[in-house]
Amino acid sequence: MVYAITHFEGLVGFRPREEVVLLLQTVAGPLRPALDALHQSAGEQGMQSTLEQLLELNVTQVEEVLATTAKHAGKHPDPTIRAACTTVNELSRLYPEDIGAVISLMLNRVQLQPGQLVFLADGVPHAYLGGFGLEVMGNSDNVLRLGLTTKHINVPSMLKALDFNSSGFAVETAPSDQVTHIFEPPTPEYALSITRPHLAVGGTTILPGHGPRVLVCLSGRITASTAQSNAETLTKGQSLFASAAESAIQVSGCGSLAQIFVSTK
Repeated sequence: MVYAITHFEGLVGFRPREEVVLLLQTVAGPLRPALDALHQSAGEQGMQSTLEQLLELNVTQVEEVLATTAKHAGKHPDPTIRAACTTVNELSRLYPEDIGAVISLMLNRVQLQPGQLVFLADGVPHAYLGGFGLEVMGNSDNVLRLGLTTKHINVPSMLKALDFNSSGFAVETAPSDQVTHIFEPPTPEYALSITRPHLAVGGTTILPGHGPRVLVCLSGRITASTAQSNAETLTKGQSLFASAAESAIQVSGCGSLAQIFVSTK
C-alpha cells in the first residue's frame, strides 16, 4: 500500500470493463483487435485477451495510437477519454515507443492528497507516476514488470500473476484531528499507523501494535522511547527500527509519525 506524503499520482488496477470498451472504441485503429478480444470473452479471459492483443502492437502501430490520443488529450468532451489520452501521451514522452503507455488505457489513474492511502492487493497492476509516498510491502521476491521501465520485463510471468478480475481502487484518508489513525489492509502481514502526539492530552501517547516496527517521521520533531531503550528524537525523513523485544513505544513532540507494524488482526 502507498501513503501519500505529497500530492501523489499513479496507475492502480484495471478500469471497469465498460471504460476499457469506451477507450478502445474511441482510439480504434490498431486497437480494434484488442476491442474484439474484449467483446468475444467475458470476465477475466476477456481482459487478459485484450492485454495480450495490446502487447502485440509494433512500433508503427504504437505511433498511430499516440497520434490519435494526442488529438483527444485535453480536447475531447468526455472527461474519461480526455484524461486517459492525456496519460498515454504523458507516458509516451517519458518512455518513447514503450507499450506501457498504451496499456495505461486499461488502468485507473489515481490521485492522492497528503494523508490518503491506496491498498494494492496481490495481482493488481500499478505504476507510480509522481510525488512522494510511503510504500509498505509484504515479504516478496516476485516483483514483475510489464513496461514503463528500463529494468527487465517478464511478460509471461506477469500475465500469470495478474488478477484480471480486479477492477477499481479504494482510497482511504487519515483524519487530521485524530491522535492516531490505523490503516489495516486485508492482510495480517502489516499495518500502518499515523500519529500526531501533540494532539494527545499532555502531548504524549503510546503507539498501537506490537512486534517489530519501523518508525518514520513525516513532519516536525518526534521523540520515541521504551522501557528498554533511551529516548530517540526523529526529524522529518528520519526512521527508527524497534525490535520485537521492545515494550510499548511512547512518543511525544509536534509533528506526524508513521509506524509500520504487525497487524493487530
